Amino acid sequence: MKNKTFILLGLNLVAFFFIATVYKCGSEENDAEELDGAKLAESFQNITEIVISKNNADPQSVLLIRTDDEWQLEKPLQWPADRHAVQKIVRDLEHIEANRLFSRDELTDGETLQDYGLASPSLSIKVMGRNGLMELGFGATTRDQQEVYVLAKQQQVIYAVDKGLYDALNQPLQNLMQRNFFDLDFYEIKSLSAEFNQGGTPSTMKISRISPSNEDWTFETPIEVAADGASVRTLINDLLRGTVTHFVMPPQEMEAIAEKVAASDFSITLQGNLRSETLVASEPIEEGEFTGMRYANLKGSPTLFVTPNDLFKQLKDAQRKLRNKRFMRIEEKTSEIDSIDLADESRRISLKRDEQKEWKVSLDNSESVDGDTKVIEALLTTLAEIEAEKFVDAPSANDLRSYGLPLEEELEDYLKKPTRLTISLGMQSGEKRVQRVLLLGNSPSENEIYAKCRKEPVVYVISNKLQDQVPLTALHYRTRLVEPLASGATIKTVTLLDLENNATLTGMEDNATKEATTKLSELIRQFEIKEYLPEAYSEKQLVLQNETVPWRFKLTVEIVLPGGDSGVTENRTYFFSQKQGTSQYGGSPNFNLVFTLEQRMIDAIQELLPKRVPPLETNP
Repeated sequence: MKNKTFILLGLNLVAFFFIATVYKCGSEENDAEELDGAKLAESFQNITEIVISKNNADPQSVLLIRTDDEWQLEKPLQWPADRHAVQKIVRDLEHIEANRLFSRDELTDGETLQDYGLASPSLSIKVMGRNGLMELGFGATTRDQQEVYVLAKQQQVIYAVDKGLYDALNQPLQNLMQRNFFDLDFYEIKSLSAEFNQGGTPSTMKISRISPSNEDWTFETPIEVAADGASVRTLINDLLRGTVTHFVMPPQEMEAIAEKVAASDFSITLQGNLRSETLVASEPIEEGEFTGMRYANLKGSPTLFVTPNDLFKQLKDAQRKLRNKRFMRIEEKTSEIDSIDLADESRRISLKRDEQKEWKVSLDNSESVDGDTKVIEALLTTLAEIEAEKFVDAPSANDLRSYGLPLEEELEDYLKKPTRLTISLGMQSGEKRVQRVLLLGNSPSENEIYAKCRKEPVVYVISNKLQDQVPLTALHYRTRLVEPLASGATIKTVTLLDLENNATLTGMEDNATKEATTKLSELIRQFEIKEYLPEAYSEKQLVLQNETVPWRFKLTVEIVLPGGDSGVTENRTYFFSQKQGTSQYGGSPNFNLVFTLEQRMIDAIQELLPKRVPPLETNP
């Protein structure tokens, strides 16, 4: 029995050692395969050059070279490579999933490379990487169609590699080529120029950035005028996004198409800080798959391609569409403007900022009064937002006279006594005084008027509403605050008298009257009116153009002036009409002014009227 036990133990030990030996050998083989796959992937680190050779019915060799971080296609065409397509190839090579099958020497009897499609690979690559040159030949797919047999030529080892790498390498050449033809950034572009045929006449257009630090652009040709910055930005970005529809490949086509492009007179140049790029295009294609598009190439590059015609259409109409319709160009400068002169044949108004940056209105008697900041700022906004509806470039002397505008050499005398509205804006620019002058002329139609800026070779057609938006009356620009109280002054008494009934409406002891009187007193401290009227003040009544309105109320205010002597007082008197619809008139004998009341003052007066009868009001 013991002998049998020892025999069984011996057999178990033999079996154990046999299994361990087999497992160790298999494990070493697997480790060797994994190590071999890892070494293969290591060969594709730091790739600088890739050659893809396709050995099919249309043999083709593709050369990709990396410079810094950019990939360039060098063969069969010279063109920037598509970043995403090439990066996928590089990533797939760097992380290649390769299962080592056997070396060429390990082929069994009767097996050849032909059995794996590797005797004459349909696709092969040469890759220059960290460890030098590595060549792979791609053969047939495996039975499950998930992998491809690959021969590493230096090692003469056959692998099964994921089919995704083969598909990435075998894609059409056009997929490996960058689709954008311009390779500049908007912020480095200094100018855009185009040459083209306009109705049989050669035409040139150039738009330049005024300063690298802003978005202001100007036309240099065909005429020096301001361009609309936002529109120029949109056009340039459209150009930068311009794409290739199709690359011209067959050599037999390239020569004929190159002649068409060379014979064209349409080109677009983007000038950057250190480099420029010029796109040259043929006339629109007249037939075939790409009818209506254009053949084009970048100057200095032999690569030809097809691109849509939309961008070229935009450029042919750019002189009109890219013009800055807001030709006054003061949007960013309204805070710097310190003088405004408005004049026509019989009237002249001068608005100026004082040393405290407050606006003053000069009156006919050389006196100046405070200006209304809101009204004057609204005027500047109106002027800044004037838009041209049409442009007349380089008008002749006869044209200017027919438009009712002076010639440049006549301007100094004309400004002294203009026949139509002129607007002069002044500002300080460094040590230099700058003036922007707008001249208005005749009306070409019922709703339009000619306009021109001094020293500009362009006449604009604008809406004639501007004449209504620029009143030529000093009162319009005067502050709406009538005799505001000095700081520290107090109101001692407020008396509102109904002149028709000889009744005092203030002074009663009831709460409603007290509250209404207090409200009226607060409004008097900063007496803001709605609008001045051009009529002169009259003691008994307001004489308007079409009617006479009697004064119905008299407001007397006793004011204690600030200072050491508290007994110094001042009386102010105002007269008001009764309410006329939604309006109510007022007058100041102290300043010889008449005006319409602001709504809060109208409401305060109405609250003091007797409640037993409806508010005094007449229909206008």
